[in-house]
Amino acid sequence: MINIIIKRLKMTFNNLKITIKKLKKEIKALYLASKRRDVPWYAKLVILLVVGYALSPIDLIPDFIP
Repeated sequence: MINIIIKRLKMTFNNLKITIKKLKKEIKALYLASKRRDVPWYAKLVILLVVGYALSPIDLIPDFIP
């Protein structure tokens, strides 16, 4: 029983690790895109809003709990 729980925990942490690596790649891509001169200002604004919303502890769209 404990072996099953340990396996599930390892799988969960591995999935979390993969997701974090993907997120780091996306954030780097957004950062690089925001530093380019040929990217319009409104695209940079959207990048700023997306990253700000992703990192914000405040939920602008609340989840409804039944």
